[in-house]
Amino acid sequence: MSGLLAGKVWQSALAPHLKPLAAALADIGNDDGTSIYPSVSYVAWLLGRSERSVQYGLDELRNLGVLVIEKNGRGGRHSTTEYRMAEEKFPTRQPWREVRKGATVSPFTAENGATIAPIRGQKGAIHDTKGCNLRHERVKLVAPEPSLTVSEPKKETTTTAPKPGATAELPDWLPLETWNAFLEMRKKLRKEMGTTAVKLAIKKLEDLRAAGNDPKLVLEQSILNSWQGLFELRVPFETRGAAADVRRRSESQVGAYDPSKQKAATQEEIAELDRQLAEHEREEKLWKGLENGTLTVSDETVAWVNQKAEQIRKVKLAPLDPRPRWFKAFFERAMPVQVSA
Repeated sequence: MSGLLAGKVWQSALAPHLKPLAAALADIGNDDGTSIYPSVSYVAWLLGRSERSVQYGLDELRNLGVLVIEKNGRGGRHSTTEYRMAEEKFPTRQPWREVRKGATVSPFTAENGATIAPIRGQKGAIHDTKGCNLRHERVKLVAPEPSLTVSEPKKETTTTAPKPGATAELPDWLPLETWNAFLEMRKKLRKEMGTTAVKLAIKKLEDLRAAGNDPKLVLEQSILNSWQGLFELRVPFETRGAAADVRRRSESQVGAYDPSKQKAATQEEIAELDRQLAEHEREEKLWKGLENGTLTVSDETVAWVNQKAEQIRKVKLAPLDPRPRWFKAFFERAMPVQVSA
């Protein structure tokens, strides 16, 4: 193994992509460049390259005359070619000791006289303003004056005041248990209430109470729907007919309903209310008979069932809604009566 010849390879002006391959081959041979016969696969493993790239590199070194074939292999996987490395064919460049002293860089020349490395005015030249100048003056580090030293201010540690929601002073009409449940729901939503938010919420409940909404029901409505705010009670569509009675009872409980302030109903209004009540009772009887299968078949009931069935066809029903089944059973009973008639 020749470390001497490998060192001369690194000091030569060979192309950068050929130097590792040439240095590896020189390290395998003798000092005079003989007895170089490694396998392509071994050199590829040694350099961490592919076998094809090693073969390309060997061809380039042979074309430059740096690598000379001494003995051809007989062919086959285990037969290698013996090479000799011609040191006299190495392209030369200016020695490092001259470069270090700042001497003018001369062009690197190959065997055929072609310029290989740049000179002045090109990137990498010593005297080029864009390149690296090895003769830069050393920079002396000076410690800053104590008066000019800037120290980073210490960060103040702040603490967050506890949320006062559940411990705030509450009015007598506000149910404590339901209020605490509302605060707990807000906490689970990561929307805890501070002092200002609590005051605003109590003010909102007070306004809703004055409008006839039970504060307990308002809180329960928000808890049930996971609402952060407080809203007027929402009456389902099916129970709107009795909404006035429910509201009056709620107002009576909280003291907001005053019967003395209500206007007396006129005869027309009383008659209209009686008509609506009678219609409501009639609807309830018809629906009850339709559900039980005891609804009498007549022209009036058939027309009523047809009307209700047509209304239901226009809306999207729940999968388990029983009304279509009731209609079907009624029409099956009504069909023989209509045929016989």
